[in-house]
Amino acid sequence: HFYENGVCEFCTAKKVAENANYGEYTGTTNVITGRGTVVEVVVQKGTFEVGKTVKLVKLDGTTVVYENAITGIVLDKGQIETATEGQTVGVLIRDLDTDETDLTRVKYIICE
Repeated sequence: HFYENGVCEFCTAKKVAENANYGEYTGTTNVITGRGTVVEVVVQKGTFEVGKTVKLVKLDGTTVVYENAITGIVLDKGQIETATEGQTVGVLIRDLDTDETDLTRVKYIICE
């Protein structure tokens, strides 16, 4: 765990995410030119659905919001519309700028 001013950053991020449909970001990312960025997520609670908005939750609990951003979900090399708890999936996020958003500081992804 990372501590800043005596506060556990993982705990802060978890508190932000746990009241929503959320998944844990595995750190695996693949940019598809012209389509977006695929981030690998293990769905922890609820569902992830194509067409939904995502929030990237950083370790310090701050969020970055992408409206109507999920344009695809991949499971075992096949496209699905909805991912459920326990599934490890690739979530295609439109307009995610990996230069602008430091994904190494992202812990959870919320689907709204």
